[in-house]
Amino acid sequence: MDTITAFQIDQQDRREDLFTPTCTPARWTSGRCPAVYASCAASTALLEFLVHQELVPSTLCCGRLALRADAITTLDVLPEGWNDWPYRPDVQQLGDDWLVSCQALALRIPSAVAPASFNLLINPRHPAYSECALQFVESFRADTRLRR
Repeated sequence: MDTITAFQIDQQDRREDLFTPTCTPARWTSGRCPAVYASCAASTALLEFLVHQELVPSTLCCGRLALRADAITTLDVLPEGWNDWPYRPDVQQLGDDWLVSCQALALRIPSAVAPASFNLLINPRHPAYSECALQFVESFRADTRLRR
């Protein structure tokens, strides 16, 4: 079985919370359904983390999660304005509907902060979610140039 690696970055003191489902509203979800957001590359995960921070913590952690490659799907057509800010209710509804359908473990979606990069919307209610394996979490110091 082929796997892909998903990445999440957070503050070091939140390392136990990596890949924990949340009902926090975001670009592709309204907060009515639990979801896990992750990135397809560690660099994209870092950018996704940083855009939500006022100050960059000095110590971070990067988690890696293995997912079944055959349980990931992609949107055929992106809604117009999917990357608008503030988040659009129609885009959030699209994500909510996808989560409720439980048709795949993860949905590959584009990153709004890193062109040509992708994130994953992971459905914790999908039966294959229990097969996801946390590979490892590593601590690292944020490059001081990021804190300017």
